Order: sequence, then C-alpha cells, then structure tokens
Amino acid sequence: FIAKKDDLKDAADDLHTLNDFYAHQRSTWDKLRASMKTVMPNKSALNKHRDAERALKRMIEIIQAPNPYGMLKEVDGLISVVESINTELLKKSREEAENELEIKISQLKARLDDHHADANFQNSILSPIQQIKKKIETESSIPEISYKTSESLEAYEEAIGKIEDTFLPPEKDAVKPTKIIKAASLVQKGYLESETDAADYVDKIRKAIVDAINENYRVKIS
Repeated sequence: FIAKKDDLKDAADDLHTLNDFYAHQRSTWDKLRASMKTVMPNKSALNKHRDAERALKRMIEIIQAPNPYGMLKEVDGLISVVESINTELLKKSREEAENELEIKISQLKARLDDHHADANFQNSILSPIQQIKKKIETESSIPEISYKTSESLEAYEEAIGKIEDTFLPPEKDAVKPTKIIKAASLVQKGYLESETDAADYVDKIRKAIVDAINENYRVKIS
C-alpha cells in the first residue's frame, strides 16, 4: 500500500475531479455540447468574425480536451460571444432569404391575378415557395438557408412554366426558352471598389444578356 501511495494519491485526485464534474460541472458540459451542435453548421460564417472565430476555436479545444475540467469555467463566456454573433448572422440570412422569396411570391401573385386564376390553381402555384419560406423561418443553418433559397428559384421557374402552359394563348405556343443569368456569378472580385470595377461589371452583365437574347433566349436576372 505504501509502495503504491503515489498512484493511490493520483487516483484519489482523479476521483475527486470526476466527482466534482458530475456534481457541479456536468450541466456546463452539456450546455457546451448543445451550443456546439447549434453553431457548428455556421462555422464558416462565424470564422469571418474575429471574436466569434476565437471563441469557437476555444470551445472546440475544450470539448476535444482529454481533461477539460479546469477549462469549463470559460464556457459561459465563450457561448455568449459565439451565440450572440450566430444569432445576428442567422437573422440577417433569414431576412435576406425571406425578402427574396416574398418578391417571387408577389410576382407570381401578380401573374395569377392577371389571368384571373381560381383559388385552387393559385394555391398549387404558390404553395411550394410558401412551404420553403416557412422552413427558412425556423432554419438554424446558414448553408441550409442558402440551399433553400436556391431551391426556391427552381420552384419559381417551375411555377412560371405552369402558369404559361395553362394560360398562354394557342397562337403563342412557341415560347422562347428562359436563360437565368446570376448577376453575382459575374463578379470577379469580392468587392467593387472603383468606377473601373463598376464599369467592367456592367459590361459583363450587358454582354451576358445580349448574348442570350441573340441566342433566342428570354432573360431572367437572379
């Protein structure tokens, strides 16, 4: 027993640490795990903010540490920083997506009203985009919001096609195909910072539109 006294003291210390963890720190550990599950899908967006990046990095270090017990006192402060910025980013992402979907819904409603579409047909046209909008309202992943926004564009184009197929006069059966030009994809730089940048960007958009029209497409900008 005396020969093993150092090992026994180490074991006693470990048992004391574990007992303290389950008695006083387990709730903090569970809070950390829950927060990580919430914010990690948005890691790329959070890493663009220095305070959030630093705090999230420390949270990852703590949750991966073999003996995190002495670090858990940092958790509440770290979570506060990361979740605050995560909430702001999510709010902005949701608002932008919802505004974009509202524009699409308003455009579809205007077309349906022009054709005096009945309630059942209107519902069948609007429902897919409205359902996507409803999902975005509760979505907590910024990449998923972006994906659903792209999904709404496909639903919008499909809705336009159904309206035209239903109400287009027979003599106009030959409708030009639509070409979607994504304005953002024509930007070569992250930011436009000069008149030259602006002129180059406008020229690229104009060329893309003119080329599409010359190829007998009708153009939609997204």
